[in-house]
Amino acid sequence: MPSKLFPNLSYANSKKSFNPKKFQTKNELIRNYLIIFGIIIIAVVVVLEYLKIPLSPILLIVIASNFGAFLLMGLDKTLSQTENATRIPELLFYLISLIGGSIGVIIGSQVFHHKTLKISFLMWPIIIFVFQLVIVLMLLFKG
Repeated sequence: MPSKLFPNLSYANSKKSFNPKKFQTKNELIRNYLIIFGIIIIAVVVVLEYLKIPLSPILLIVIASNFGAFLLMGLDKTLSQTENATRIPELLFYLISLIGGSIGVIIGSQVFHHKTLKISFLMWPIIIFVFQLVIVLMLLFKG
């Protein structure tokens, strides 16, 4: 019998399988995965700082973003093989690519054999990476 306080509580106990998608909006999913991504970035930055590797702050963020993107691609591959799992939205991978994690998305896709046949997905991280590379080269050879 459903509770007035927790109306969805009886859903988990019904004969239907539990589907967490019914309890989170797309914005909540993106927020939760961004939190995981942020924790990964912080962990990588702390480790690199602890090892006293001399890197500029921008390079540090790019390395951490790529490592986080790589791990999230592996997580999404694992979730894709799990029944009723809440997947990582493609929009999140595009956002991560924009902040410097495009190489991690591309390499993670190839290593985990995830979304390799979906050209529309892989096209954007590659375009973003080329655009970022052009900007970096312009800044390097400006003076």
